Amino acid sequence: MTTRAAPFGMLAVAAAVALGACGGQDPAPTGSSTSSSPTSESSPTSTVTVTSTPEIETLDAPEQQELTRKQIIAALPADGEGPEGFGLTRKDVDVAADGSSDTDPQACLAATFGTPEVRSWTTKHRTEGSGVRHEHRGGGNPTPSLVVSVWTHDRPYPTRFLDDAGAAMARCASYEDNGTEWRTHHIANPVIGDRSFAVRRSSTAINLTIDDLWVRSGHNLINVRLASGPGPDSSDTLEKHAQGVLDDLTKATP
Repeated sequence: MTTRAAPFGMLAVAAAVALGACGGQDPAPTGSSTSSSPTSESSPTSTVTVTSTPEIETLDAPEQQELTRKQIIAALPADGEGPEGFGLTRKDVDVAADGSSDTDPQACLAATFGTPEVRSWTTKHRTEGSGVRHEHRGGGNPTPSLVVSVWTHDRPYPTRFLDDAGAAMARCASYEDNGTEWRTHHIANPVIGDRSFAVRRSSTAINLTIDDLWVRSGHNLINVRLASGPGPDSSDTLEKHAQGVLDDLTKATP
C-alpha cells in the first residue's frame, strides 16, 4: 500500500560564533637543560547566537485542503466497502469527534482528543464533518462496529494535538473515564498522512475494546475507530480505511 506524507520546509539556522583566547609561554633560560613550566593560559571564551525560522509546511495536496461537505461524504466508505461481514448501518455520525468528557488523571483526555484546548480550537476552526458506521451482520455482544469520520477546518490541524496524545500514554496505561476503568497501549502506527496516532483502549468491566487511528492531513483530521470485544488489534483494518479516505480525497471535486 502506498502512503503519502506531506513535505515539510527545511529549518534554517544561522549561527555566529566569536572565539577569543590569549596566553603565552616564557622562553627557557639560556643554558638551562630543562624547559620552564608554561604559564597559565587564560580560559577561552565563546559566544554563540542562534536564530531559527519556524518550520513551514507545504500543504498543496488535495487531501490537505479545507473540504466541502460533499467531498467528505464522497470519501467515506459506502455500503460494501467496510470490513468483510460488515454492512453500513448509519450515515452522518460523529461519535468520535470530541473524545471523553471526564478522565482521571485528566491528562488522559489528550489520548482521545478531548482536552479543553482541543475542544476550544475545534469550536473555533471546524467547518464541516461527517462519518459513517458499519456493523458486523452477525451481531454479538458487543456487536463489532467500524466508524470512519472526517473533519475539516479553516486552518491546518495542529500536529501538537497528536504529539500530546502520544505523550499522554506514559500516564494512561490505566485510567478512569466517567467511573469506568480503562487500559491503553499503543498499537501499530502507520506512516500515513502528515502525522498519525493509534491507540487501543479496553475495559473488562463493559467487555469493550476500542482501536483508534487518528490521521492529520493538512486542514483535516481523520478517525477510524473499530469497537469490539477482546481480540487481536485491528491495525491493518484501521490503516486500510484511513488510506482509502485519503485516496478518495486526492481525486475529490468541490
